[in-house]
Amino acid sequence: FAGVLALAAHAKFQGDSALNVLLGTCCALLAVVAAACYKVAFKLRLGTPPAYVVLGVVGTLGLVATVLGLPVVLLLSFLGLEDRWWSSSVTVDWSLVFGSAAFDMVYNTSMAWGLAVSSPVFV
Repeated sequence: FAGVLALAAHAKFQGDSALNVLLGTCCALLAVVAAACYKVAFKLRLGTPPAYVVLGVVGTLGLVATVLGLPVVLLLSFLGLEDRWWSSSVTVDWSLVFGSAAFDMVYNTSMAWGLAVSSPVFV
């Protein structure tokens, strides 16, 4: 929660509108609640599964997200609605992209470890 507030405060200082800050904050909090519900439901449903089950479930979720998400991204790109990453006139801060991917990997690895190894109190 504190992280979401810090990001919202940072966005406000950069001059974003209050509606954009509120919408972004609500989306971030919704994502946190969804992740917590996923973790608790996973533990309730499967208990303490072996590591291969956790890796299979997380891998399957990644595959489903790719199969369902890639067509949407490509469609938005071809329609010209989302040109941020595809336009040659836009410079991409690749260190930020790779840094974000590294943080995502650490988070998802921690989540899988928490689901497979730790107690429900930790998750």
